[in-house]
Amino acid sequence: MSTTTATLTEHFIEHGRYLRGWSDKTIRTYRQNLATLHAANIGPLTRASLKQFVVGLQKRGLTPGGINVRLRSINSFLTWLHEEGHTPDRVRVRLLPDPPKPITPISDVEIRRLLTFRPTRSWQRRTWTLVLLLLDTGLRLSEALGLDRDHVDLHNCLIRVRGKGNRERLVPISLECRKRLYVLLKDTTTTPVFATSSGRRVTSRNGYRAIKRTCHAAGVSGRHIHPHAFRHCFAVT
Repeated sequence: MSTTTATLTEHFIEHGRYLRGWSDKTIRTYRQNLATLHAANIGPLTRASLKQFVVGLQKRGLTPGGINVRLRSINSFLTWLHEEGHTPDRVRVRLLPDPPKPITPISDVEIRRLLTFRPTRSWQRRTWTLVLLLLDTGLRLSEALGLDRDHVDLHNCLIRVRGKGNRERLVPISLECRKRLYVLLKDTTTTPVFATSSGRRVTSRNGYRAIKRTCHAAGVSGRHIHPHAFRHCFAVT
């Protein structure tokens, strides 16, 4: 390579940001995963050196799933290096076997508890509406939290969602979900649909925590209760 790996990484990130529409969250993921590779200081990126890199991750006690998350980012970087002429050969790292773990579904009883829950505090009402939206549409948490007021068409029961790759799509909502969104929006003036008391958009981390707390208050708890579980629930119902 004629350029330092750090500089090439920045060019790769710019390519993803401006040509592929990567979100800030996607960029952070690539930076973190590629930083693991750079910190290993394995020298030229060959099949042999990359195999040793994987062995090093295994010795550190990382799970196959955790290693594969890093390897997917690294493989994307390796492909870009070859396509841009920085490496003569296209090198890829084989993912580790990682049998899918059985998913514990949200039960019908738990769904009824969530639907009939009556929140008492403002943050709880906001979070309960978020939970109902996730159950109703199958949105990713980041997609739901990225909604602005002008993305919500209550008259036609539609929301405009910006998803992966910065692509927009229209998603229908139920009449019941429309009611909850209407109540939430009429009591606020913030641009984000899901905003803090100071008017700032709720972050994914804080949204995750609030969902766990609200679900617990509704009598629904356990490791299987998390934002993506609502997406699974939507997919199978």
